[in-house]
Formats: sequence, C-alpha cells, structure tokens
Amino acid sequence: MGLMANGLPEQVVLVGEATEAGWTLEKGVYMHTVADGEYTWTGTLQKGELKFVAAGEYWVPSYGPVTNGDT
Repeated sequence: MGLMANGLPEQVVLVGEATEAGWTLEKGVYMHTVADGEYTWTGTLQKGELKFVAAGEYWVPSYGPVTNGDT
C-alpha cells in the first residue's frame, strides 16, 4: 500500500478496524517514510475501515473515508 500527496507530515500511522491497532491511535501501525509526502507499508489488513493519521497525539490531520462529519 502506498500514499502520496503534498503537505503531509513526516510520519503517518494506520488505524482502524482493518489494522491490528484498531481505533487506538497510540497503537497505530507506522508507515515507512520514503520521501517527502510518500509513505509505504507492507502487511496484512483485515476487512474494515482505516485512516491514515499524522503520527502524534491528535487525530488531525487524518486521511481516509469521510464519515460522521469528518473532512
């Protein structure tokens, strides 16, 4: 899986029911930073939703499906 965009943080983690971390940000699965705004991760996902979240203690910015008023 890869993610590329401009203006993204240095570190990105995966969270959600599709990951081993579940929705616990502190257990987020770290993606490998390839270059500015380019990340990669290899592993197994389960069925379910996930988000890409800037590594840190907050949920913003996050990237993924828009639900419940998220942008």
